[in-house]
Amino acid sequence: DLDALYRQLGGDPATVLNLAPSSSEKLSWSLSGFAPMLAALTVIFLLLELKAPGIGIWAMLAGVCGVLFFICQFYMELASYPEIILVVGGLALIAVEIFLVPSGGLLALSGAAVSLLGLVLAFMPDASQFAPSTPGWGGSVLDALMSSAAAMIVAGGGLVVLILALPRLAVTRKLASMDEITATSSTDADTVVTNLTARGRRALARSDLTPNGYIVIDGRDLSAEAEHGEFIKAGTTVEIVGMRFGEALVRAVDASATSDKKVTV
Repeated sequence: DLDALYRQLGGDPATVLNLAPSSSEKLSWSLSGFAPMLAALTVIFLLLELKAPGIGIWAMLAGVCGVLFFICQFYMELASYPEIILVVGGLALIAVEIFLVPSGGLLALSGAAVSLLGLVLAFMPDASQFAPSTPGWGGSVLDALMSSAAAMIVAGGGLVVLILALPRLAVTRKLASMDEITATSSTDADTVVTNLTARGRRALARSDLTPNGYIVIDGRDLSAEAEHGEFIKAGTTVEIVGMRFGEALVRAVDASATSDKKVTV
């Protein structure tokens, strides 16, 4: 057995370096072929969380996929702390743009660029990332760019499919409050639906629209999205400009423009 071998060799077992693969290394090797898919799923789930704010399920799934991606790349010696810092820092800039300091998209674009840089570096070997003189460096860059592009293409295509399919799923309507309002205590169903889909109907933003959130109309909450991805603060008067994917598409109304038109909520 192993102890007998140590005695035969005259060695101390404490000085023996065990090179057997760990469970984390085995997991990373198993997931290595799915790394672009994991990155794509992380992006998709993050965007779905913005589409259905306040739930947290999509954010949790994005975190799981992101952790698995970096575990895979870390043990493959493709990603380390710099890549994690770049990706997380870029996402933080996007969050600041959405929730704290609207900058007309400047912070969001900067955050997206930083996160994309971190993603590309996460597909390059750590030893040669910043050493262009290393043999095969050009091929590593090309592979990293192709893997990152594959992840973004899968994320974009998957998001389009989900946006088209989610409104038809009952479970999504329950999670994201995407059902249309069909009746109130004071009006019949046909009147409410007609009013909701009519352009020019006004309401109040119950939550911050970042760009998704909720408005209050006829005493009911309705899922809404700000037109052109704008940030609208809670309590702002908004105007419904249409219905899309089961939610209202709205724009902010200037305070001066609301004086001549009654707002019913």
